[in-house]
Amino acid sequence: MSLSASIIFKQLQQLLQDAEMGMYPIEVQATLAGIIAAGTRDDSASWQSDFCQLCNDGQPLPSPLQEEVNKLYQQTLTTLTEEDFAFNLLLQDDDDYSLSQRLEGLALWVQAFLTALAVAQPQLNQAPAELKEMIDDLGAIAQVEIQVDENEEGEVAYTEVTEYVKVVVINAFHEFNHGPEQKYTEEKPTLH
Repeated sequence: MSLSASIIFKQLQQLLQDAEMGMYPIEVQATLAGIIAAGTRDDSASWQSDFCQLCNDGQPLPSPLQEEVNKLYQQTLTTLTEEDFAFNLLLQDDDDYSLSQRLEGLALWVQAFLTALAVAQPQLNQAPAELKEMIDDLGAIAQVEIQVDENEEGEVAYTEVTEYVKVVVINAFHEFNHGPEQKYTEEKPTLH
């Protein structure tokens, strides 16, 4: 049974505070999603190294935090490979945060995703034009104005933008991972 997003968010938030890391749970999942979408294989040394470079100045994470990040990595990878588009952004809960706060969180998520994607995917500038355009759209979303009216129209727009971000992440994943049928473990050569 998987934990709800709000529980994962709170657990990560506490572990990040305990580790005295100046980042938010949103950035953790976004960085992982960027690394995965970029085509980094399910080789723990590879993705963990990328993650630590981006989020902790190359230093290893404290053990409890690393365990939680490992779980979130596996959950993110699994949901990105599923055909039912189960992938969701780990964002603030609608009940606990204002629309402006959630919009700020979404912009932070997009910034962390774009940074990780750019660092982990050296061929990003060779992506198809449609994907490049979508990534440019994310750049604009990352700089969105945070002060918005708290109304139904704003909520609908927020939901639509969040869904669009998910589509871009899934498209990047499929582009750089050659489709959902690819194995996410490195094949070791057989010696005879």
